[in-house]
Amino acid sequence: MPDKIIKVNFFIKSLYLNDYNKVLPSHWIRCLQLMRYFKGIEGLRVTVNNFTYLPDILVIMRGFGGFEQLLAAAYRRLETKVVWDTCVNYFERDGKNLQVLPSQIAVAHKMIADCDAVFTASRFINDFASKYIKSFYLTDTIDKGHFSFWKEDINLKAPVIGWSGFAVKAKILERYKHFLGKHRVLIIADKDPLLDFDYEFIRWDYHRFPHDILRCDVMFSPREVNDMYNQGHSIFKVGVFLSEGIPVIADPIPSYTELRCPHLYLCDTENTDIEKVLMGMDTDKRAWDKQFSSENIVREYNEVFKKLCPV
Repeated sequence: MPDKIIKVNFFIKSLYLNDYNKVLPSHWIRCLQLMRYFKGIEGLRVTVNNFTYLPDILVIMRGFGGFEQLLAAAYRRLETKVVWDTCVNYFERDGKNLQVLPSQIAVAHKMIADCDAVFTASRFINDFASKYIKSFYLTDTIDKGHFSFWKEDINLKAPVIGWSGFAVKAKILERYKHFLGKHRVLIIADKDPLLDFDYEFIRWDYHRFPHDILRCDVMFSPREVNDMYNQGHSIFKVGVFLSEGIPVIADPIPSYTELRCPHLYLCDTENTDIEKVLMGMDTDKRAWDKQFSSENIVREYNEVFKKLCPV
């Protein structure tokens, strides 16, 4: 047994910890799905919303309002290390941060005033956060215990083009009607995005999602790369498809370039002949980058916890 056990408590402001369809996606991606993997690490005790003991580290997930600020200040007075986990770039004050309001940035900077560190979901965000506070890049992960399927046969002659995410974000697909209109399209989202071309819609469900994406032959994920909000996205959106052997065509935002998957095709989607990309795919060369699996990344968390609370 180790001489000292590092005690970590994650705080999630939600009443639905047992229902991944009701919590924010980043809550289960960056916290809840990691819990069973933390259990296997010696010298570490990790809980969620457990306020029956005083932890060495409190990780506050996403929220940065008045309550979270009070919580952070209170625990720091008790000499607990307080960390704020964020998957959005609330640090850059540049006008190119198009989807983040100046008021949100101001509140976020109040939040970090009572924190010892932040955890970020991408290196891009981490670079900005590190200007203001100690920051650690801890990538989003793919739980291969949940996303356990592998697409055996890819049909590139008549492919189903897939997309998944929040419905409001699907509007970008309308720019690509000239491409998508030639194919069967499957949209998996929280609600029907009501797009101006033919597609099939499946309502997103945590338990069905790993099976639903197997209906896709290719995942298409365009992004507006001149927007710093989009530049800060993690690997998760494309990672779930890649982890099940489904080729992905995507814009080259920074986190995607870290993935070492031969079936990831990065290009400037607005100025590329996507049909040529399809024709050039080699489905015999597919491999998931295990570096981003949950069971591997929790070891990185453990090293960060040791840095915050040296034993």
